[in-house]
Amino acid sequence: MGSPNIWQIKKKNMQKTTIPLRGKLNRLRITYVTTLMLITFFSTTSYAQNRIEIQLVNRSDSSIVQTEHYHLFEIANKNSSTQKIDLKARTVSCNRANIEESELSFSLLDENHKNIESITLAPNQKLRFVLKTKRSEKTTLNSWNCIEVYAEDINSKSLLSSETIKSLIPNPTSFN
Repeated sequence: MGSPNIWQIKKKNMQKTTIPLRGKLNRLRITYVTTLMLITFFSTTSYAQNRIEIQLVNRSDSSIVQTEHYHLFEIANKNSSTQKIDLKARTVSCNRANIEESELSFSLLDENHKNIESITLAPNQKLRFVLKTKRSEKTTLNSWNCIEVYAEDINSKSLLSSETIKSLIPNPTSFN
């Protein structure tokens, strides 16, 4: 076979061609290392871009039979860059079998109780806001409601973070 640094292959015309093995292995190593570095870089970049967190800080202190509730949330930008965010909320399924679900009206409010939609958070900045829920007279009693509060990137509309709050809507006469 000859030298261990030579790779012998046969071409279609059956002639032997020699390729230096050492050069081939070096190219494979460089390609492998480069691929690993790119995967690591893109994984780190993707992870770093989604470091927005929403969490429920305090559920409403109002009695469960009250028609209005105010839930305190906090959103944090744990990125190293400023983030422009749309804050939104929507009714979602509670994913529980054999329970009745109903809709509540809701809004997201800032500290001054004004509607809030788009915000800009500096690196490591936190912002508190309120989810206000209100039950109408036509709301089905003895049912559940689930509202997802979520943050979207203002440009790409990709979901950055979310938190779901589940609420029981009891019949007030059961508590008298």
